[in-house]
Amino acid sequence: QESVGSDGDSYHQVLPPGTFILHNRIFNCPSLVRRYKAMAIDSLVLLTTMIVTMLLVGDNENSPTIMISLAIVLSFYEPLLSRYSATVGEWLMKIRVRDYNAPSQPVRFWQAYIRLLTKGFLGWLSFLTVHSNREHRAIHDIASSTIVIMLPNR
Repeated sequence: QESVGSDGDSYHQVLPPGTFILHNRIFNCPSLVRRYKAMAIDSLVLLTTMIVTMLLVGDNENSPTIMISLAIVLSFYEPLLSRYSATVGEWLMKIRVRDYNAPSQPVRFWQAYIRLLTKGFLGWLSFLTVHSNREHRAIHDIASSTIVIMLPNR
C-alpha cells in the first residue's frame, strides 16, 4: 500500500490485514461480522421500540397514526445518531461511520440518510463489495461517500 511521506515522497508500507491508509492516516476497518452485529443490535433496538409502543398503545383508535408517526421518527434513528455520535450497535461494537473524504469527521446528515436508504434498498447485497476494496467499503458506503472505521484502542 502506498502513502505520501511528510517530505512528499511516496513510500510503500506493509500494513496488517484490515488496516489502510487514507489521507495519510492509518485506520482499522471492522470485520464484516462486527458490522453485522452492529446492524443486528440496531435492528433489535428499533423492533423493541415498535413492539413496546404497540403494546402500550393497544387497540386504540389513534394507534395507526401513532405507529406511522413512530415509523417516521425511527427512520431518523441511524442518520441522526451516526451523524452526532453513534447508534447503539455502533457504540457497542466500537465502530463509527465517517465521511470518506475527511475520516476524522462524522458524516453529514444527508450522507447518513443516503447510506440508510441505499442499505435498505439493497439489503445484504450492499455488503458484497466489502472485501473487494482496501477500505472494506460496502455499496452503501460508496454511494454515500462514507467509511466505517474501528475506534482506536485506548
